Formats: sequence, C-alpha cells, structure tokens
Amino acid sequence: MEKMGSLPPGRALWEGGNDVGNYGTTLALELLPYFTNGRIDSMEGLYFESSATTSFHFMTVSELAASPSNPVRGLVYGSSTNPKDFALGVKHLQMLGVRYLMLFTSSSKHMAESQPGLTLVAKVPDMDGIEPKGWNIYQVTSSLPLVTGLSVEPLVVKTHAGDYQQCWGQPWTQGGPQPQFDTWECAAAPWFMNAKQLDKVWVASGPKSWQRIDIKQLDTTAEKHVAPVKVTQVHEGVSTISFHVSEIGKPVLVKTSYFPNWQAHGAAGPYRAAPNFMVVIPTSHDVKLTYGLTGVDWLGPFRRFAFQAQDQP
Repeated sequence: MEKMGSLPPGRALWEGGNDVGNYGTTLALELLPYFTNGRIDSMEGLYFESSATTSFHFMTVSELAASPSNPVRGLVYGSSTNPKDFALGVKHLQMLGVRYLMLFTSSSKHMAESQPGLTLVAKVPDMDGIEPKGWNIYQVTSSLPLVTGLSVEPLVVKTHAGDYQQCWGQPWTQGGPQPQFDTWECAAAPWFMNAKQLDKVWVASGPKSWQRIDIKQLDTTAEKHVAPVKVTQVHEGVSTISFHVSEIGKPVLVKTSYFPNWQAHGAAGPYRAAPNFMVVIPTSHDVKLTYGLTGVDWLGPFRRFAFQAQDQP
C-alpha cells in the first residue's frame, strides 16, 4: 500500500488468487483507494460492481493472472500462459484506462517481461516468507485517459440475444443448460475477445447521422474518420465527471461504466459504447456528466411507502 501510494495517480489491476487471502481476505487489495488516499483506484470492486463492466474485467484478469477466478458463467476466458492471450490482456488494460498492473506470481512476471506495453516501475520485496512473495508493478503504456476525443465516428450497432452457442459460435460443453445472454453481452463479450475487432468503436444508440449496421457487419464496415477534439481540464468526483473540449459536435469517449442514471450537461448523450463505456457529443466547450436519481429510482420507494400506508389499520 505504501509503494502504490507513492506512485502517480491511476487505476490499478492486481493479480488475484488464494495466496492474496494471506492478507486476511482475497479482496484485501480492493482497499487500495482507502490506503492511498484516493491516489490509486482498484479496478476490482470499484469500477465493475453492479454494472455490466464486470464480465470484461474478469476476462481481462483471466489473460494476465496465473490463478484467475473466472466467476461469471458462460464467458470464454483467456490464459496467462498463452502469449497471444497475455498480449490481448495488455490491450484490454489500455482500453479500460488502467495505469498499473500488479503481479506477484513468477509465471505472470515472466510473461510481462516480453510485453512492449508494460514498463516495470516498482518492486515490493517479500517480507514474511509467505505468498505473495513480492510484487512487480508495471505501468501500462499507451493507456487511454478517462476522457478522450475519438478519431472515428461510432457505429450504431443492432445486437441480438442468444444462448452460448449462438453468441460465441462454439458448442457448450460444460454440462447443464446453456447460459443465455442479453442483446448487449451477446455482442460485446465476443467482440471484446476478438483482437481483430477491438479497434472498432460501436454504440447502442446515437444521432441519426451515424451509420447503422447489424453486429454481423462489424468486420466489413468502415468507420468514418474525424479529427479528434482536444480534451483538457478533466475532473472526476464521486458522482461527476467534467471536462473542456476544443471543439463541439465531435464524439468523445468517457471511460466510466455506463448506467442509465448518468446525465450529460453541455452534450448530447451519453450513448452506451462497447464494452460498457459512454460516448457524448459536446454541444458546449464545457461538459459535465452527473450521476443521480431517475424517475424509476423515485417510483420504487414511493410505491413501497404507498403499499405500507394501505396496510396500516
């Protein structure tokens, strides 16, 4: 915790496993934000809980950790012993805006040594002779910032729900009924594990001027290139994200988990973007996203109190 707290701020993804339980719990490193006074953000626990980003986090961990938990049923996971999978995991870190990768197993450290996208910036020695026996901390190069101007116009993609075989294009062999996926995960999860498609930017909805295709056409559809806007003055609070753009009317990617409660001020959107981020189109040079309550949030407690009132004698 002291070593991580001495590094420049950023998101961290840490290698998990039963050995981490020697700290008291296998989730001990979710306390990184607390013990670093908010300098270091933990991807696990902070940026995926209660959101559709969960699947993409664990698929990334499977590509980088020696003993991943792979807890989400029905996903296709990678392997840290496969060089192609490990390289894809580094690309996923860059996509997710992760600044630091923390590894403690010798096999994962060995794989990291050959990755051009990782730079060793710190080491934490073993102090008690018990696993984890020392950490290597790598900085992820070319990791995209929280808010960035896009160089292409996103594609508005029609997605489809399905079972495991329909979504992944391979038979289900693990026994029991096939997992069922909603329209978003059925499209986004296979796309996330396809290195050839990862540079495609696509969204669930958008302006009428944006090109509309079916997910099956993603490989063969060319995106419209745009000169990206310059983003400055980025500030992230507990429930707000604000920034300044050099131009209006061009798409901007915000690398925070999409949820319907986000509202944009000074911009159109937010539009849900794969894997589970947000895209906005600034209508003002100063944009602010706020997370608050919607009508549905207010309706639930109101109905509960109404029913309780009816039950009163």
